[in-house]
Amino acid sequence: IHLIDVSMTDYLEDLSSNMVNGSYVRQGINSINHRHALFKSLLSERRLPERGWDDVTVEFVLNQISLMDSNNFEGNAGAGEREGRVYSSIVQRRHYHFSHGIGRSGDIAEVQPKAAGSSLLVVLTSSLSLHALRLSGLKSIRRCLVLPLATGMSMTLCLLALRKKSPLRRYVIWPRIDQKSCLKGMVTAGLTPLVVQPVVKGDELVTDVQEIGRLLALHGKEVLCVISTTSCFAPRIPDAVDQIASLCQSHDIAHLINNAYGLQCNHISRLIQRAMTIGRVDYVVQSTDKNFMVPVGGAVVGSPSDDLISELSGSYPGRASMSPVLDLCITLLGMGVSGLCGIWRERERLLPLLIDGLHRVAENHKQRLLLCPHNSISLALTLVFPPETASQSQIDVEIAVSRDVIGKAEGVEGACAPSEESSDVIETQTEGRITNEKDLPVSERREEVDLTEVVEKKSRERSVTFVGSMLFQRLVSGTRVVLGTGESKVAGVLFTGWGSHSSVCPAPYLTAACAVGMTEQDVDLLLARLDRVLYEFQKKRRQKWSREVERSTTEKGRDGEDEKEGGRRDILASDTGANNSYGLQPVYTDMKDTDSHITNLCNATAIDPSPPSSPLSAIW
Repeated sequence: IHLIDVSMTDYLEDLSSNMVNGSYVRQGINSINHRHALFKSLLSERRLPERGWDDVTVEFVLNQISLMDSNNFEGNAGAGEREGRVYSSIVQRRHYHFSHGIGRSGDIAEVQPKAAGSSLLVVLTSSLSLHALRLSGLKSIRRCLVLPLATGMSMTLCLLALRKKSPLRRYVIWPRIDQKSCLKGMVTAGLTPLVVQPVVKGDELVTDVQEIGRLLALHGKEVLCVISTTSCFAPRIPDAVDQIASLCQSHDIAHLINNAYGLQCNHISRLIQRAMTIGRVDYVVQSTDKNFMVPVGGAVVGSPSDDLISELSGSYPGRASMSPVLDLCITLLGMGVSGLCGIWRERERLLPLLIDGLHRVAENHKQRLLLCPHNSISLALTLVFPPETASQSQIDVEIAVSRDVIGKAEGVEGACAPSEESSDVIETQTEGRITNEKDLPVSERREEVDLTEVVEKKSRERSVTFVGSMLFQRLVSGTRVVLGTGESKVAGVLFTGWGSHSSVCPAPYLTAACAVGMTEQDVDLLLARLDRVLYEFQKKRRQKWSREVERSTTEKGRDGEDEKEGGRRDILASDTGANNSYGLQPVYTDMKDTDSHITNLCNATAIDPSPPSSPLSAIW
């Protein structure tokens, strides 16, 4: 770099001045020297530039580094089986002529003799990533490694590295988080998860620290590590990683933190930093795509220990792809400190806008935004739609009846049998009717519940998933509709209410996230389309109920109802006319207009539009 900076530019200036005006040449040479100075600063400081680089400077540096790989040597004669040969020129340009990958067969961080440029880029990217982690608040991270693996496989590699030192330990204590990748990572590593159910506090699902302590005391010598999670879907909140770290330190058990998209959240970073200060943290795993807006396929693993990162890099078998490392390096150079901190600040600015908007949409449709102040990324909105003709006593019974009891109904599609633990609470069962003594209120015990009502309730809950489909069809992605019913087997482990992070989910709900990269336009479009979808969904339910009532009335041959039913059909027909067809009605931004329209529709179809009082309003 010194030769390029001094000797080459001097030659350029002297020789070019013979052909072009010398003042013009000097101006051009100054531009080249400026980019050389940025390159030198990057190599000497190994940190993010204060201001992001433009694309020309980034490509200039990448082209300079790639010339150091043997496949780009002028006149090189490759005589091996892997010489960085690339058939397609498009692929070569896509990878900036880096084709040797990273690492060697024994260590993913080891330098390749034939690829000094690629090895240099790996070291630089790790240094930039370390600076980014510290900017987020993780000051105690001493070293990090960029892996060409997504979060799940990166967790697996961390577990395999830990297991090298303790091959006889077979358990992983895991506070439940309903994300398949982490769970499958444990099973792939040959370990058995000990699942810790969360505790309900208000609307939030929080870590059961006492249960973790009990399991550590019970299985201490057989536990390899505790895996905690900081980024999750509401109403789940980040694990109490500081308290878990203290337990792990006192029991001398490893602690692995799944911080998939937590770097963007100040609260999460402070929590992890506190955990590293007062207790034990071995690895912290972050996704590259969710934190730095690059294509999927990479993860940044940080640790307070240099030795642990060395053990991790030595556990990777063979070489690895350069693509995730290259993507992250380009992005971080383009962001700089100001750009990275800027997207974090923008997310924090949009969060209260999204909270306020979802709260207004929830009130407009008689729903409720769950209060989860300790989760500042994900939000949850209830989707409780009681039957149109339900009385309050019927609604109370619906909530009281356990979903385990629903599973006893033979022939119910999708129903799941109750667990052994719940079978002892079923005191009586008669033909067509079931009773759950434990779940019903004391005043209603020994009352029989109509099995037909239970089946209808489960059918209504399944229909709520249509809200997610309607949103996706209207170009809203990323939202999730969670029922929290039934049983699912994931990686050989049986869960009740998979998707809701808990075995007890009182009602369906919808989640949305305010993550990095979200814009104010995204917030506005989400709120408008969600408001419209909820209105259309409820209208369709009322129309379906009205048709069923009409059919039932016709079959029973009630006299004197023809005129009344005809008027009802006329009103419904006018409401679904050409100007108000499915998907074409304007979005209701005025909440008062929407309420009056729904109220009029309810009056026309003899439906009570007011939301039920408790317990629906207090089921969380």
